[in-house]
Amino acid sequence: MTGLAIAGAFDIIALVVALGGALKLVRPLPTEQALQSVGLPHRRGAALWLGATELVLGSAAFVFGGRVLALALGIAYTGFGVFVAVAMRQDGNSRCGCFGRADTPPTMIHLILNVVSAGVAVAAFTYPVPSLEVIISEQPAWGLPYLGFVLLGTYLVYIIDTALPEVLDAGRGVRPADPGPVGSRG
Repeated sequence: MTGLAIAGAFDIIALVVALGGALKLVRPLPTEQALQSVGLPHRRGAALWLGATELVLGSAAFVFGGRVLALALGIAYTGFGVFVAVAMRQDGNSRCGCFGRADTPPTMIHLILNVVSAGVAVAAFTYPVPSLEVIISEQPAWGLPYLGFVLLGTYLVYIIDTALPEVLDAGRGVRPADPGPVGSRG
């Protein structure tokens, strides 16, 4: 069971990278702006190259598994974590650009997810994840429950990375209603 849990977590972080890469290819401008905000090369080609690399890396890790791709994914997530940490130290106008969105600021949530994802990649390097074909062949119902879990997990990580920081930020400005004096009705 431990092997399957590592495989599931690994496949989720692989698909998150692939999704981020695909969205960077569709909308490279937010990534260009994020790169510029921390002083990195920010030409359109840099954002597109980064997106293509993420798409290929994440897709290959998802399909083939193995130690080499686990190592590459771990290096990528470590780089993402460093980028987010640097961007968080900027003047407050920096953006993450991780999913091709201009409105996503780098947050502690992003940093924690990147560190945890790098840890998952280390676990997958230590206990190699087999190919998707092997995993599915060992699962009931043609692997549909496993694939459903991985897709749901990928979506949840995407929501945590993009929407949760906005929700928490919006919630900081909301004050609870005053219940009035104790024992009063109405």
